[in-house]
Amino acid sequence: VNLSGIYQIRVIDPVTGCVGVGDFVIDENITPPAADAGLDATIDCANESVTIGSNNSSMGDDFTYLWVNTVDGEIPNPGNTSMIDVMTPGTYQLTVTNIINGCTATDDVVGENLVTPVVEITDPQTITCIEPCVTLTATAGGLTDITVVWTGLDGGAADPVDALVTSVCVAGNYEISVTNNENGCITLDTVLVEEDLAVPVISIEMPADFTCADESSQIDASATGSESDFSTIEWTGPGAITPATGNFIVDVDMPGDYELHIVNLSNGCEATQLVTVVSDMEVPTADAGADDQLECGDVGVL
Repeated sequence: VNLSGIYQIRVIDPVTGCVGVGDFVIDENITPPAADAGLDATIDCANESVTIGSNNSSMGDDFTYLWVNTVDGEIPNPGNTSMIDVMTPGTYQLTVTNIINGCTATDDVVGENLVTPVVEITDPQTITCIEPCVTLTATAGGLTDITVVWTGLDGGAADPVDALVTSVCVAGNYEISVTNNENGCITLDTVLVEEDLAVPVISIEMPADFTCADESSQIDASATGSESDFSTIEWTGPGAITPATGNFIVDVDMPGDYELHIVNLSNGCEATQLVTVVSDMEVPTADAGADDQLECGDVGVL
C-alpha cells in the first residue's frame, strides 16, 4: 500500500467456510523538515566572510544537513551543520533530511557586492610660471556614496584632499583613494603632475663703445633665442632705443646702462639683464705753441 488508513483482511477456510476478519492501521509520517538557509548575505570588501543558515531549520538528532554550492562559490567545509561560514560569493543550497521518515527540504541563499569604484583621472596641465597651481579632476564611475583621499607621493599636497576635483601647486606623483562606502571596496590610481619653470637665459654680446665717430651703438642679444619664443622683449635705458620692444638687436643713441626684460611664451617665466654701453668720447688736445712774430727773412717753426 502507498496510502495511510485502516486496512481489513478477511480469511476464509475452504473446508469449513468459516471467515476470519482482522483490521490494521497504517499511519502516515511524511512531514518534511524545515530548511532555512537564512537571508541573502553580502560578501563585500568590508565583510570578507559571512555566516549563512539560521536556527529556523529543523534541529535535533533526527536531522542531517548538507550544504553545496550550486552557482559559483566555494565547497562548504564543513558542510554538515545548520549554519556555515563562507568567503566566496555564490549561491549555496541547504538540504535538511529527517532520518526518521527520509523527508528532505532545501533552501538557497546568495550574496555578493564587490563593486569597486572605476576611477579615471584627467591628464593635468603642467605647472608653469603662468599657472603655479593646476587642477586634478577624477571620476568614480558614477558612484556617489564614496570617500575620497588624495595623497602627494613626492611631498606635494592637494587642496582639498577629500574631493574628486582638487588643486596642487607642487610637481610630482599624486595618488587618489576612492572607497565605495556601500561595500568598503577601494580603488587606487595615480597621476603625474609635471612642471616647466625654466627661466630663460639672456645672452648679450659686449656692445661697441660709443664714440664721436659713431652717433649710435648696437646692442645684440640674438644669442638668447628666437624672438617668436617670447611674449615680451622689452628694452629700457637712458637714451632712445630703436626698436624699443620686440627685438633682440637694437640701436641706442647714447651711452649708459640698458636693461633687457624677456618673458618666455610657453611658461611665462621671466629674466632681466643689464648691459653697459661705454662712452669713449674723450676730446684730443691740440697745442700749436706760443704766438711768434716773423720778420722778413725769418723762418718759423710750428
